[in-house]
Parts: sequence; C-alpha cells; structure tokens
Amino acid sequence: MNQRTPAEETVRRFYSKCLGNMGFPAEIDPDGDVAFIYEDEHYFIDIDLEDPEYLRVILPDILDARDDSQIQALNHTFNLINSETETSKIFFADDNRPWISSEMFLTSLQNFPQIIQHMVLDIQEARTKLIHALDNPENPYLPAQNTKPRLEDPQLQTETSGIVENAFAYLRTEGFRPTRIGEDITFISQGKPCHLQISQSSKLIARIVSINPFQEQSSKLPDTIAAALRATALTKVAKMFVLENDIWRTATCLLPNREDFVYSAKRLINVLGVVEQKFTKILSFPPIT
Repeated sequence: MNQRTPAEETVRRFYSKCLGNMGFPAEIDPDGDVAFIYEDEHYFIDIDLEDPEYLRVILPDILDARDDSQIQALNHTFNLINSETETSKIFFADDNRPWISSEMFLTSLQNFPQIIQHMVLDIQEARTKLIHALDNPENPYLPAQNTKPRLEDPQLQTETSGIVENAFAYLRTEGFRPTRIGEDITFISQGKPCHLQISQSSKLIARIVSINPFQEQSSKLPDTIAAALRATALTKVAKMFVLENDIWRTATCLLPNREDFVYSAKRLINVLGVVEQKFTKILSFPPIT
C-alpha cells in the first residue's frame, strides 16, 4: 500500500469535513477516495493530487455490468443524456459497469461547498434521465418539468454581462480573434470555431462549445458515438457527443466569482483540444475484440 503524503491527507480531510458540515456523511475509504452519502446514494470523490484544481465526483455502478450486445444500444442513450446535462457524464467503467461523474476545475478550495452541491444535482439529473430513457425507449427525452430546477436571481443577470465583457477582452488579448453579438462570443481555437455561452441556472455557468459536421456515412455512427463516449471518459471536464448531424465538444465550469473566468477559460479551451485528440486516436486505433 502506498503511503499517503501530508498534502493528500489535508485535501481528503478538508473534503470530508466540508461534506460532513453540509449533512453528507463522509469518510475516507480504503482506496483513499472520499466516500459520502446523499439521499441514500453512495458517491465518492476521486482525488488527483497532481491536479488539485480538478474535482471529480462519481456515482458508480448505476446499472449491472453489460455484455457487448447491450453496450451499443446504451451508448446511444448515454450519448443523448451527455448532450442534455451540464457537467455530468455517463460512461462505461473498465468492468463494463455504467458510472456517472461530474467534473469541474476548482479555482479555490473555498468554493468547494457550493460547487459540490451543483455537481451532485447534475449527477442526479443524469441518473433521472437515464431511468426515464430505459423505461421509455420510444420516447427517451425526459419532460423539462421533471429535470433539475433552475433558480432565477436578478443579481446573476448583472454578473453575466460583466463576465461576457471580461471574457471578450481576455480572448482578444490571447489572440483567439473573438467576435461578439450581444451576449454571445465566437472565437477561434486550434483553427476551429468555438462558442462561449455564459448562462444563469442556479449559479453562473460558463460553457465553451465547438461543433463540427458529422461527415461519415451513417454506418459509422455507432463507432463514432462509442469513440466520443470513451474520449469523454478519459478527458477531464470536457465532453464529446453526437447530436443530429454534428459532433459537439463542450467544457463547462461554475463561476462562484467573476474573477474565476480567466483561469477557467484557459483550462476549458485546453481540454476541448485534449478530448478531440483522444477521440481521433480512438477512431484511428479501435480496441481489438
């Protein structure tokens, strides 16, 4: 067993204490993860000490392990749900058991309490959508009134405008050639257009989106979806999914403070490139079966 460093223990104790103060019973499990319970569901925080700003919350084993004949059909369902949620991802773990994670970059540990609540709610939303889709295969879309509630706050509307202005200035300074129409910003990253969306839900959300046309034959769609899901599982924060005739890449963060955007933007733009690289590699070198 590897001996844990003082830094590891400090982070684990901090998370455990915060979760306990929020009413989520928490403990450090034998694997070193911070396990906690919310509404009788068992979650854990996967800690990456080489990247302390990266926060990953996981709800494991949401379904029994699946065989290969079931995976392709579920891939389409997971792809659909990943397109509808903010930070959560549904994917197959290495043992073919479906997991749900929610991932964000933390600019400060002090933001942990408000961010963890949002992440858990997003995981619950994904799980609710999955149950509905499995029970209603002919109509897998969950009606909007049954999804996670969004809270309106007039103060957030003022904050949104300020963040858009800061975002445009930052992207222009860094050479991303942004253009702005109202609250929408388009910019170029790695030769491809990206869109910055700053929206109001229960908190301020920044989401960077890049959309490319799906140019393959329809027979390639299952392999494309499977590669997108695998790339999503292997990449921090970013998601990739196929929606109608387009391949989407998204990366999302919560903005507890206006000042958090610049740091978060650098990382979100970076992981959009990473998820595309992994996707391309997976399509080029599919697993041997």
